Amino acid sequence: MTKTSSSVGGRTVSRRTGVIALLAAVAILGGTGVPTWLTTHTTSVLGESVDVAVSGIAAVDPLLAAVLLHAAGAIACLLAGKWARRIVFLLTATTSAIVGYATLGVLTDPVPVAANAASEAVGTPTFDGVDLTIWPYLTAVAAAAFVLIEIFFVFAPSDQSTQHSKYDRRGTAAPDRATPEEVTASGQWDAFDQGEDPTET
Repeated sequence: MTKTSSSVGGRTVSRRTGVIALLAAVAILGGTGVPTWLTTHTTSVLGESVDVAVSGIAAVDPLLAAVLLHAAGAIACLLAGKWARRIVFLLTATTSAIVGYATLGVLTDPVPVAANAASEAVGTPTFDGVDLTIWPYLTAVAAAAFVLIEIFFVFAPSDQSTQHSKYDRRGTAAPDRATPEEVTASGQWDAFDQGEDPTET
C-alpha cells in the first residue's frame, strides 16, 4: 500500500500548505510590526527631553492591513476552490510587496516618520536624531520572502488527490457481491432447467 502525498515530486501543493504559509505571514509580519522600529529624540515646550518610540504598525500604514488580509486569506483558503485560492494568493502577494516597499522607504528615509511622531508627541516636528532597531530590517526581508512564496502558490498546480483517494479506495476495495435475492433467483432458474418445481419444499 502506498501513501498518498499532497505534494508529488515537488510539483503540487496542498490546501493545508497554503493555509500554513498565510498563517506564518500573519505571525511574522505581525510579530515584527508590533515592536518599536525607531526612536526619535525631541524637546517639549517646557524644554524637557522626550524620546518618542514608533512601532512598525504606526510607521507603515499598510502593515496592519496586510496582516488582517493574510488572516482572512487563510480562512478563505479553507473554504474556497482552486481558482479562488489563486486569487487570494495574488492579493496577499501584492500586499506583501506594498509592505516591503513601504518598509524600505522607512529604512532609507526615516525623517518623515520621525517628524510626524515628534509632532504628535510634543506639538512640533523638530527632533534631534533617529535610532532604528532591527525590526524594520526583519520585516523587509520577511515581506520579500512572502512575495516569492505567495507568487509560487499562484502558479503552482494544486493537488486534488487527497480529497478523493480515501473514498476511491473504499469504493474499489472489495468486488461486488450478489445479494440474497439474486442468489435465490439464480437457484430457481437452475431448478427449472432440471425439470424441478422450485416452489415445492
